[in-house]
Amino acid sequence: MSNMLLYLFSFMPSMPYWDTKILSTAECILNISVTELLIHIEYYGKILLVVKIRWEQFIMEIIKNKKLLLSSIGVLLLVLLLLTVFFMIRTPAEVFNNNISFSGLSVNPPLPGGVLASYRYYENYDQADKYADTVVIGDVIEVDAPKELVTGKTVNTLTGEGEPVSHVYTVSEIKISKVIKGRYFPGDVVKIKQFGGAYKEIEYDERNMYGTVYYQTGERHIFFLESYEDSPCSTINPQQGDILIENGKIKASNKVQFIKDNISEELAEKALKERIEALKDRNNTESK
Repeated sequence: MSNMLLYLFSFMPSMPYWDTKILSTAECILNISVTELLIHIEYYGKILLVVKIRWEQFIMEIIKNKKLLLSSIGVLLLVLLLLTVFFMIRTPAEVFNNNISFSGLSVNPPLPGGVLASYRYYENYDQADKYADTVVIGDVIEVDAPKELVTGKTVNTLTGEGEPVSHVYTVSEIKISKVIKGRYFPGDVVKIKQFGGAYKEIEYDERNMYGTVYYQTGERHIFFLESYEDSPCSTINPQQGDILIENGKIKASNKVQFIKDNISEELAEKALKERIEALKDRNNTESK
């Protein structure tokens, strides 16, 4: 109690302005003389003055440190921004697999001219661009049972008449979420045929020969497609015609894909759009 009163009195005006009644009351409460009370007040007043000075110094340090802290935060944010921009504008050379070696194929090496059986393979995306009229990102929503599809006609050398050509295909439905190239729109459903599958108790399976991997419902891919008027689309070839995406990043299934492993979907999309636009501009310039 005594200390509390002394603390309160320390904030009061100097002695000439004090009311004698206040001093008398304090004298009775604290059981000390007025002289002793004033000595205590002076003593604690000096302590409070020192505390006040120290407090002001502390506040100034806080202000200074706050400025330093804000500066540090600003620098950190700038670094993060620069890193973000760096990863967003990485050059295609850092995103694309260029000069692809066909020794990386899990099947027999291609024939001269880049052709593997009935499929053509490409050393980089630039070579494939003129064959892939459609490039989209989408999700597999349905995989149909293999069936026989008519994909064209051939001329009978004996009769000279046209005859339908059919093969067994596994057809999958893809819901498009992003369009990189082509006539489709987000939300469209496109059908993609893959050669082979079990049909009429016969296994038409080209996984061992050509490395075909049949799609599964729920998968997400980048698709490089060739379109046809009278049949579902096809990928440009079994191993380069699509790229699996898992958890928002490229998941490499072989060494001949156009996009490097672990690249984000957004970065792959951006790089492909920029590359396709650059190739389009180059072709327009060369055609003039």
